[in-house]
Amino acid sequence: MLGVKQDILLVALGLGLSGFFAPVIKAEATGKITLWVGAYENNPKIYKDNDGKAAGFYKDTLDYIAQKEGWEIKYVWATWEECLDKLGKNQLDIMPDVAISAERQKKYAFNSESFLTNWARVYAASGQEADNFLDLKNKKIAVMAGSIHTDGITGIKNLIRGFDISCEFIEAVDYRSVFELLDRGKADFGIVNRTFGNANAKKYKVHRTQIIFNPSDLRFAFPPEAALTPRLIERIDFHLKQLKAKAGSPYYVSLEKHFGISVEKVPLPKWLSYLLYAGLPLILILAGAVIITRKQIRDKTKELDESQGEVIDRLGKAIEYRDNYTGRHISIVSEICYLIGRDLGLSQKECDILKKAATMHDIGKMAIEDAILLKPGSLSGDEWEKMKKHSSLGADMLSQGNSQILKTAESIALYHHERWDGSGYPRKIKGKSIPLAARICTVADVFDALISKRPYKEAWTLQKSIDEILLRKGSHFDPKIVEAFLEILPQITRQFSLDKSEQSAE
Repeated sequence: MLGVKQDILLVALGLGLSGFFAPVIKAEATGKITLWVGAYENNPKIYKDNDGKAAGFYKDTLDYIAQKEGWEIKYVWATWEECLDKLGKNQLDIMPDVAISAERQKKYAFNSESFLTNWARVYAASGQEADNFLDLKNKKIAVMAGSIHTDGITGIKNLIRGFDISCEFIEAVDYRSVFELLDRGKADFGIVNRTFGNANAKKYKVHRTQIIFNPSDLRFAFPPEAALTPRLIERIDFHLKQLKAKAGSPYYVSLEKHFGISVEKVPLPKWLSYLLYAGLPLILILAGAVIITRKQIRDKTKELDESQGEVIDRLGKAIEYRDNYTGRHISIVSEICYLIGRDLGLSQKECDILKKAATMHDIGKMAIEDAILLKPGSLSGDEWEKMKKHSSLGADMLSQGNSQILKTAESIALYHHERWDGSGYPRKIKGKSIPLAARICTVADVFDALISKRPYKEAWTLQKSIDEILLRKGSHFDPKIVEAFLEILPQITRQFSLDKSEQSAE
């Protein structure tokens, strides 16, 4: 099948409408390829400026690539659903800002290089508050029609269904209309993506909640049968890799211009497609993360207390589904953190927060490729650098929270691989500059990693693991925390039958 450009040109010539399609013919005469690109109002990613011209993060990047390749970009403005419909009918060459999913891959072609990672956030109208999905019960929720955050396997409709919650969905044509519905009091809550919300919430009478869900890998989509598609994918991927590899490139300049994010803060994980396919585990993990981390340590109703316990249990099972090792790891690490906190004299409230927050210490590994996460044997240098990113990825997923649990979880996720002597990662900080919760989790995390079988190692005996902890006292670990760990070790050994595990290992 001919590409969009060729199809339009042939139709124009056949109908005698060459004047109407003069831009296409002129572009051909000058040796340029004219590309028709879908666009919809989604500030700051792509939108119309005050002069009615295309602007935004995607536009800046496409302009750069087009200039390098000799392309001429023509934007076709429509609603999100209309753009996808045009793409499916081969009436567009490129549609930017499309979250990849198994269902969409059946309809469109996608480039390989991730452009941006995004997720959905729940916003509230004036007078409304929500800490978790249960607070959305019997509410009116504004959503964008056709969005993956609305109808995707991990979208809001499936999440609400999974929690057996009744509510009314009001579909809008774009995110701006979602905020307008909240502003006018026509809806109680609304779902928009993170970047749109950050850029536009101040213009409306809305405020964000800390409910986030559905991380999405944003790429460019193309008509699968168009002749131009393979070439466009190859060249866009080529330039994106180069742009993302160099600090100060037009990609990062535009990112800071439109989002206020510097290159040091940009997480660009390569989400494997089947990570996004794994609908149920991802739903449970993210829903669990939101509910657990957003709860203040306070008295709640019996219904919320019971639901919180259930979500914690599901979280462990969901992560265990991911790699068959991490589920047990989370239980032991969180319990060790709790008991060490008590031995150090932390209050009951602080210990409870520490225990719940510690369950999230490795949540960033959900963004690490299975080929690396489950690799038998040692990682290569490049693979190890990718694995190390899980700490900053996890912290980013838990960032900007107001509850103490969420703040503690973010700190643990970011710093639990730092070392007492400053030789850890990602910041190479040392001593008491490392937050206490992270220092505690570091001991718990390493201990269970030593006594556990992993794809790259056999389980160590209990005694050998203890000896290793003592060997690293004062270098890897805070000496006082090691002493507290030794105090609570008998209880941990009994609780998790570690002495029996040692016998089986021998």
